[in-house]
Parts: sequence; structure tokens; C-alpha cells
Amino acid sequence: MDFWNESEWEKEFNENNVLVMIAQIFLNLLNHSYIQLSQVNLLIFDECHHAKKKHPYRQIMQVFDGKRADHPKIMGLTASVVNKKVKDLGNLLESEIRELECTLRSTCETSQDEEVERFAAKPREEVLTCSNDDMMDDSRILIQKLQDVLAPGLDFLQDSRVSREGPLWNALSYAKFALRECQETLGELGPWACNRVAGYLIKDLGMMHV
Repeated sequence: MDFWNESEWEKEFNENNVLVMIAQIFLNLLNHSYIQLSQVNLLIFDECHHAKKKHPYRQIMQVFDGKRADHPKIMGLTASVVNKKVKDLGNLLESEIRELECTLRSTCETSQDEEVERFAAKPREEVLTCSNDDMMDDSRILIQKLQDVLAPGLDFLQDSRVSREGPLWNALSYAKFALRECQETLGELGPWACNRVAGYLIKDLGMMHV
């Protein structure tokens, strides 16, 4: 659908009331004037905490102007407002919520309904302490060899120049994310955990539509 023309999109708009797509596709529709915000009743952003910097979510919201009567309603969904390592969660969480509310022109709400708790996951947590001091020499050598494979790949992707409007942007972003996750997991938890994480990432990649 990256290369659909206006008539193809017009057919979809006429035949369907609900359309599901990645954010970049919708941003492209707006930029090409294939659709106007006034034609949309509701925008649902999944994992809306990504609406920062130059992410398509944020760019979509920047298309909004002061005429609120013509704007669609916004529903943002996320399980984690903060998606990074932090030391002072309290102050940062409040700041992140305020920024997200401003970006999405919305208010953040969370469910307090006890009925919902019946359907939420109740994981059993176990903490296992591991020390790198006990690592065997073979494991250290393997970790270094794997890091030597991952590092050049990530450097190559970092130096790649791909247009944010192009069809390869999402693939490039996910590839960089995947290699960083593998690098961090390898350094923190070792080869076995890195292998498991890589398997999950490859499975997610197979479900993506690039």
C-alpha cells in the first residue's frame, strides 16, 4: 500500500468505516492530501508513548491546527508511559504524562475497575542473582565474538541514510532496535538470554508488514 495512488485509497475510504495501518502510512496520506483530518472521526494510536521527537505519531499530531471542531477524537493506548531506564521514576513519570497529554491533545487515564483485574496477567516473579565473576573463559570468548558480529551491523545501520517517508524507514528502525536489544541482553545476561531475545525479535519481524 506504500505505492497506492489516490483512486485506490478513495476506494478503501468509500468501502470501509475502519482502517488499520502503521502510523507512517497515515502520515503519508495526510502529506499527499489523500485524506483530511476533518474526514476522520477517531484516531487510535497503539503504544502511544512513542509519540516523541520525529516519530510518525508526533508528526501526525503536528498536522492539527487550532480549529478543534474539525479534528478527530484521539485515543492513545499504552501499558508503559515510560519506556526507558530511569532512577527517579516519580518526577519523570509525571513529566512524561504531561508531555504525552500535550502532544496528543488528550488526558491520561488508567482503569481502577476491579473487574478488569480479573482478566489481567498475574505473573509469579523470581529474582535470580548472577555474577559475571563466575563466567567461564569459553563464555567470555563467545560473548566477545558475538559482540564483534553485532557491533559492525549496528554501525552500518546507524550510517544508513533512508528517507523517513520511504518504505524502508520502518525496517531500518526495527533493525537498529533489534540489534541494540541483542547487544544489551548479551552484555547483561549472556549468550543464552541473547539467543532467546533474538528469537522473539525475529518472530516479531515476521509479523511486520514493511
